[in-house]
Amino acid sequence: RPFPAIHKGVDIPQPRGTSILAISDGQVIGKFHNRRNRKGIEIMLRHSPEQTGLPFWTYSQYTHLLAMSPLEIGTKVKMGQEVGKTSNTGKMGRRIRRDALHFAIIYSKTGEWSKEIRFILPKESFWMDPNAFYKKEGPYDSKSLAKLDDGQKQIPVPYMKSDGTFVPVDTKRIWPYPCE
Repeated sequence: RPFPAIHKGVDIPQPRGTSILAISDGQVIGKFHNRRNRKGIEIMLRHSPEQTGLPFWTYSQYTHLLAMSPLEIGTKVKMGQEVGKTSNTGKMGRRIRRDALHFAIIYSKTGEWSKEIRFILPKESFWMDPNAFYKKEGPYDSKSLAKLDDGQKQIPVPYMKSDGTFVPVDTKRIWPYPCE
């Protein structure tokens, strides 16, 4: 961009209609059409420390969905379960957006949040680099991550194969798309 901006996540290009997976066991806490902003159709999940193996609560945000997820608010989801399909919904700027998932992670010491009309706001929370979500141990905050040596920034990302098996088998967190 020719100007400073906070993106808050990562865009992962995939063909329209590709299944988006729950990155960990969790619960649906928000669904939004976002007709007047760039996020487009959105679903948000909350994950407890026990579900992810991390020392804090995490909230995963998936936007630009093809259609509103059929999952109801309050539904418990399993890691690898489909939460939506890839598209490019949302208000766009001057250019056409490619089909992609905007994937973001928020973390907090508490599992409490407030639901506003247009968004979920976890209490005492911070945005997390989505890649840091897959680290086995800290640091997880952006300032500390930036100070790491390049070798320490290499993070193996667990995933689900198209046959439904996980790599590694005992993972509690996966990439939001199946891999081979």
